[in-house]
Formats: sequence, C-alpha cells, structure tokens
Amino acid sequence: MRSLLALPLVLPMAAFAGDPAAVAPSCLKPAALKDFRVQGVEPYQVQIITKRGADDTELRRRFGVMGDVLGAAGIEGFVVRSLTPREIAEVRCEGIVERVVLVTLHSGP
Repeated sequence: MRSLLALPLVLPMAAFAGDPAAVAPSCLKPAALKDFRVQGVEPYQVQIITKRGADDTELRRRFGVMGDVLGAAGIEGFVVRSLTPREIAEVRCEGIVERVVLVTLHSGP
C-alpha cells in the first residue's frame, strides 16, 4: 500500500526532470521565467524580452531569431525556436534579458 501512495509523488518529479525549464540558472539574479506552454505539446517558442534600448545583437546571432517581439507598452525582444534547458538557463543570466517566456505554438490535433 505504501508503494502505491509514493507513485503519484514520483511521476511528476520524473516528468519535471525532462522539462526544458528544469535547469537552474547559475547566476544570482536570473531574468524571470514565464511558462505558458501547454504541457506535453510541442513545439514551443521562446520569447526573450530584453531591457529597453539594450543591444541584443550578440544574443540574436547566438540563438537564431525567428521574429521580433514588440509591444504597445515598449516591450522589446525577439523570438527563437525551442531552446535546450541549458540554453534557457544561460539566456536568463544575460544582463540585458528582462524575462524569458515559453509559449506553445500549437495546441490542437
């Protein structure tokens, strides 16, 4: 009986271990991470929101930009395809990055 009770606790942790956002950033003050993905649905995109006026040329070159993120409220940044967990942790430690947003591209059949 005890092993049956432990099973629900183990499965979510196992699923989390393979999650793209599961690697912890190595810096003291990482950029915020917002995860709006539908779990289990691929692919997803990564929106990298930079600080206003920051030069993000190097980041754009490193991650292969798909498009720009521009908001009415002066939001600046760019969109890239799915990154590895290590890359997500890395980009969150870049000083010019304000936040990283994960978004599902398609949630239908």
